Amino acid sequence: MTIEEIRTASIMALYQSNKDMKTGVMIPDIVDKQSKIVGKIFGNKFLLSCLREAQDMKINQEKFDLFTKKYEIVGNKFCSKPEEVEDEELYDLFLNLKGLEEDV
Repeated sequence: MTIEEIRTASIMALYQSNKDMKTGVMIPDIVDKQSKIVGKIFGNKFLLSCLREAQDMKINQEKFDLFTKKYEIVGNKFCSKPEEVEDEELYDLFLNLKGLEEDV
């Protein structure tokens, strides 16, 4: 399946699971599982893109300088818990979802 096919199936499963609910939302197990699969795929793509950038920095001084400047701002920050990641865009997306207001 493609990511778009998984997305389409997940949207329909969410709709079917929540269409009769007046408040709140329910996330079916299959949608949760599919989301974790997609997360793993994007996680691997993220890692590969980082590896490529790190390799390029070995031979590209301009890229090295750019990342060095960015790193001076960010520093040696790593997090091991998803809740430690600050993502305003994701927060904004969830903010207006009916039924999730009290969880955000």
